[in-house]
Amino acid sequence: AFVLASPPTGRMWDVFKGYAGRVRCLTLRTGEFLPSTISYFTSRLQSESDSPYLLPNLRQIGLEPDEPSSLSSIIHLLRPDFEAIELHLNVGCVRLTAERAAQIANALSARPLLCLARISILCGGFHVMEQGSLDPLFSLVHLQTNLAALELRHYRLTAEALSKLGQQTQLTQLIIENRGTSLEAAAAMFSTIGYLFPGLRTLKFSFDPRLNAEIGVSTIAGISSCHDLRSLEVGNSSEGFLTSHMVSEMGRWWPCMEEFGLVSYRYLARKIRTPLRRLYDIAQAWSITLRLLNVPFNLGWDFPPVSEAMAVKFRHLKSITIISTVLLPNLCEEKYSSIAEFLAAITNPHFSVHESLDLSSSPEYAALNQRIKEMREAQ
Repeated sequence: AFVLASPPTGRMWDVFKGYAGRVRCLTLRTGEFLPSTISYFTSRLQSESDSPYLLPNLRQIGLEPDEPSSLSSIIHLLRPDFEAIELHLNVGCVRLTAERAAQIANALSARPLLCLARISILCGGFHVMEQGSLDPLFSLVHLQTNLAALELRHYRLTAEALSKLGQQTQLTQLIIENRGTSLEAAAAMFSTIGYLFPGLRTLKFSFDPRLNAEIGVSTIAGISSCHDLRSLEVGNSSEGFLTSHMVSEMGRWWPCMEEFGLVSYRYLARKIRTPLRRLYDIAQAWSITLRLLNVPFNLGWDFPPVSEAMAVKFRHLKSITIISTVLLPNLCEEKYSSIAEFLAAITNPHFSVHESLDLSSSPEYAALNQRIKEMREAQ
């Protein structure tokens, strides 16, 4: 971090220039740059022969444009080929209006941003935003021909608002935080995503925490057209119940899935209803390609025969999470052995079981992993 209490003069200018060449990422509030400071930097850079830019190696910029009027002047001090921009809007005492959004969009589009590959638009919810206040920024996104990644966190983002981005066939990564309290609105959002971004390979979608309903196949069917999807993470407040039919459909839609997550905002062991047996269905869909699986499983229900499990063995899966209502040592030996035998048959030697999503492991889970290893060696 390099903090400037005032514009560098004399010897401090040389010190600043020495540090400036190392900066790859910059985060700033535009209101902290006074017109006199901008004017000073502009005049000094114009007299320099080595580089006309304040930060010659900048690659990523984070902005809280509380004073959009100065943003254009600041952008002209920076290289036009930075690769990522992160906008923090509607925060603090600064309410985002359509007029303010238009000023920000105009400032950022004043010079071509030819290398911009990632845009993050992060909106706070402290102030009520005007209807359509993000439209000018969405127009800016639409103009970026090299855009590969987009992050949208907006407490009132709807399918209708998202559609104003226009189709982005080159986009491969999308992180989106939805705020809608009905499954119909969520389904509309997924349909819009599928239409706008058919080339997606990574999608992280967070449902409204207030939506406590089962997320079924019909809700997410809209993104079935994203045939190249390799990584999908869905966050919701329900128990995250995976059915055999749901896994089968997703396997048909996305045959090359490498990372899959169904994450609940609140994990309660008594509410985790996806049985461990469902791992067999997941293996039938993605045994060859799946590397990371973030789905909490509960113990219960019968397992398929070992011979069937071995036929669909995961090649690359590293771990799963089991959240049990029954402590493993309290299980009868027959049940304990059947769990270990099933997991040994369906997984590879590098696989392990964890009891929480932070990959911590208590002694009882360490003992289960040891039992799995022994049974795998015996098979």
